[in-house]
Amino acid sequence: MEANNGILVHMETDSETNPSVSIFYPQVIGELTPFQGQQFETLEEVYDFYNQYVREAGFSVRSYSSKKSKDGEVIRKKYVCNKEGSWSTETNGVVKRRRGVGRESCKARLIVVKSKYAGYVVTIFEQAHTHPMTTPRRRHLLKSHRRISGVDQLVAQQLISANVS
Repeated sequence: MEANNGILVHMETDSETNPSVSIFYPQVIGELTPFQGQQFETLEEVYDFYNQYVREAGFSVRSYSSKKSKDGEVIRKKYVCNKEGSWSTETNGVVKRRRGVGRESCKARLIVVKSKYAGYVVTIFEQAHTHPMTTPRRRHLLKSHRRISGVDQLVAQQLISANVS
C-alpha cells in the first residue's frame, strides 16, 4: 500500500512484462465496485454506476467503442480509463502546443454485453491502472465528473437570452 496524497492505493510492479511499470489498484468500497456478471437495465445505468465507481476510485472514464446489431441496437459497449492508449508522436511539420502526458497505456476497462433476456451484463472488469489515482480534492476536475446542475444551466440560458455576458 502506498499513500498517494491521502489516498491508499495498492501498488505492484509488473515484473512479467515491464519491471519499471507500477500497477495501481484503487481502494473502493465493495458495493460501488463492478463485478463480472453484474446486470443493468440500460446503458445509462451502466455508465452512471461505473462513473460513480470511477469518481470514488480517482480517475475519469470515457466510452471507447461499441458494437451494434443490424437493427442499430447496441449489443456491446466498452468503457476505458481516460489514460488508456497513447498519443501519436508524428507532427507532420505542424507545431503543436506542448501539453502534459495525457495517455499512459492504462488497461483499466469495463465491457458490457446485451443479455439474451433483458438489459446488459458486465463481461470484463479490469481495475489495474498504470498511473496513480487523482486526489479527492481534484476529482471534480476530471472530465467525466464535470457537471453543471440543472439550475445553473437554466440561469446561464436566461443570461444568454437576456444578452448578459
